[in-house]
Amino acid sequence: MKIKENSINDLTQNKKNLIGIYSLDNKLLNLKLINNIHGDIILYTHEGKQVAKNTVTEKESIIFVPVSGLLLYRFETEKGEVQTGKVMVR
Repeated sequence: MKIKENSINDLTQNKKNLIGIYSLDNKLLNLKLINNIHGDIILYTHEGKQVAKNTVTEKESIIFVPVSGLLLYRFETEKGEVQTGKVMVR
C-alpha cells in the first residue's frame, strides 16, 4: 500500500535526532537545532490537520502555535533528513 508523503500515518516512522523541541507556556514551542542544519517544521493535530509551518534558520527559535494539546510534528532539513514526533503544546 502506498501512503501519501504528507499522510499522518507517515509522521511517526523516522526517529532521527535533528532538533530538540520543548513546550513553553502560552502556546509557544522552543526549538533547538542539534546540528545547525536549517529546515522546515510542520505541526499537525491528531486528525492530520496542519496547524503551523515554519522555516527554522536559527540555532534556537521560539514558535507560536495557534492551538494547544498534543500535536504531531515533522522537521525536514535542507538536505532531506527528517525527524518526526509528538509534542504537547500548553
